Amino acid sequence: MTMTSTQRSMRFIHILVLLATWFFCLPALLHAVSICNGDTDTTATPSLTWFSGRRIVHAPQADLFQPRTGLLKYFDSEGLRIEVGYGIEPLHYRIDSTRELAVGGSFYAFGQIESVGPLILQLLAADAFFGGYVAYRQQLSERSSWLGQVILGHISSHFADGRWDYTRGIWRDSLLPFGSSRDFLTLWGEYQYGAWRGYASSRYAFQIRPRLNRWQWQVGAEVAPENAFARHITPYCSVDLKYMNPQSAFLPTLVVQSGVKFGPWRGQGINVYLLGYTGNNFYGLLFNERIQFGAIGFKLDL
Repeated sequence: MTMTSTQRSMRFIHILVLLATWFFCLPALLHAVSICNGDTDTTATPSLTWFSGRRIVHAPQADLFQPRTGLLKYFDSEGLRIEVGYGIEPLHYRIDSTRELAVGGSFYAFGQIESVGPLILQLLAADAFFGGYVAYRQQLSERSSWLGQVILGHISSHFADGRWDYTRGIWRDSLLPFGSSRDFLTLWGEYQYGAWRGYASSRYAFQIRPRLNRWQWQVGAEVAPENAFARHITPYCSVDLKYMNPQSAFLPTLVVQSGVKFGPWRGQGINVYLLGYTGNNFYGLLFNERIQFGAIGFKLDL
């Protein structure tokens, strides 16, 4: 079967993102192999800690599928996106002064809220995620580091009562609720140098309903000069590009988020931001819908 120019372009992009993922992950994987071979810093004593409160994995700001807790207000509608999520790393194993392993997990739900009266809100749609990961971090220098993750997760999608038209007795837009879920494995890699971070990931859904494209590709970058204005006030800009379209055409999803974090950059605080989005709807039951919007939001970094 002859491939179209769009299909060839899509395959080329897939290969590039896969290579980028391995580029970010390979150093971490090689260092992990060296651990098995006993190649560690003998001047440092390995240590195992439980519930230390630290984290070596920090989600990119513009990735809307990572745990967030906050609100997003669209400029062009009355709708809100509400987000409730949290992650924890209960186990850390410090191999030596520059290498560390962590085991963690997270729970996350986000939903579409619509105002139907003064102080009265309805939930239209919601997606829920839970998963766990093993991460390996290698400090390369005082300013640079590699990080690799293997993530196992589940996400399910749902319509809520807000999409039911009580006056007509039908679902809005004639869209009926159906079973939608994904169980997936993700290979994630990132490199950080100073205030800059770049990352890439490849995700494969080994169980998916309905039967859609099983692969998702992602690349992104972020810059955050810590304490640029004052102590614990950090401006940032984050860009995330995904291919998650279930259709055959290459239609990526782009998110740009820029804001200010009040509090330690890698700690608790309040995050106020502007966001631009163009791409597939992030609610699983509306996956075929292409949307574009600007928004203002805040989130609590817990």
